Amino acid sequence: MPIRRSILPLHLIAIALVVMVSAVRAQWVVYDFRIHTMPEVSENFAPYSGVYVIAPVTGGNASMIFITEEGGRFYNVAENGARYFTAASPTGRLSVVSAIAQTGTARVMYQAVGLLNSSISYTVRGEHQGGRVSTDMLGTMLASDDESLAVAPSPDGSIGMVGSAQLAGTLRLDLSRILNQNELQMSQAVASITDLLEKYGYQFDSPDHGQAAVSEAAPAAGGEPAPAPAPATPEQPATDASLFPPGTREELELSLNPPESN
Repeated sequence: MPIRRSILPLHLIAIALVVMVSAVRAQWVVYDFRIHTMPEVSENFAPYSGVYVIAPVTGGNASMIFITEEGGRFYNVAENGARYFTAASPTGRLSVVSAIAQTGTARVMYQAVGLLNSSISYTVRGEHQGGRVSTDMLGTMLASDDESLAVAPSPDGSIGMVGSAQLAGTLRLDLSRILNQNELQMSQAVASITDLLEKYGYQFDSPDHGQAAVSEAAPAAGGEPAPAPAPATPEQPATDASLFPPGTREELELSLNPPESN
C-alpha cells in the first residue's frame, strides 16, 4: 500500500491558509510528540513518527513540524495549522493542542492535553516574564479517507484508510530556550527548528520523496517486495530523532552562552 505520510500534514496546511496569521513576535514553547499507531484499529495507515509543536506561551496559533525516519529522514511543516490554549475551570487547568482539517475525502484530527504543572521564563524587551506550561501532554490522532475519488485501488487491491494513534508529548525546554533567545515571528521560529533538523540529516518531505518511498515499498508485478533500504553508511551516520544526540545539547548551549574570558 502506498506510503501515506505526506497526506496528513497537508490537510493542516490547507486550513492554515485561512487562519488569520499575525506577524507579532512572541515567546515560544516547544513540545516534542511521538506518534504511536494503534494497529488494531488502523488499516492502510502510515503516519509520521513524530511532530514538534511550536506555540506561543500565552496561547494562539501553533505550528506543527512532522518528522519520520521511514525510508530516510524527512520533515514537513504545517505553519499555523493548530491552536494552543488553556482550558480552565474553578477546579483545574489544562493546556491544549488541537488541529482538525479536511481535504477532499481525507480527514485528520490531532488533540492533546496536559496539566499546567511547570513554568517557563523568558525576557521581553529587558523585562523578565514567564508562563505556565505542561511538562507532558497526552492525546489522540484520528485519520480517515474513503478514497472515493481515487481512479483505481492500489496495485495490491487496497483502498480506503483509517487510523488511530496515541500522541505522547514532552516539553522541550532546550528548544524553547533557543527560540526565546530573540523575539521571533512564527515563520522564524519554524525555520530555526527546521534548520536544526537539516543539520541532523532531515530533508523536506517533497512529493518526489513520497513517490520514491512508494516505488521502493511496492512489490513488482508478480515479484517479491523490494528489499529494505540499506542502513546508513559511515559517511552518513544515523542520528537520534530527538535532534540532540548525547552531548549535543551541552555543546549547543555552550555555543549560545560561551564562558566569560578571564
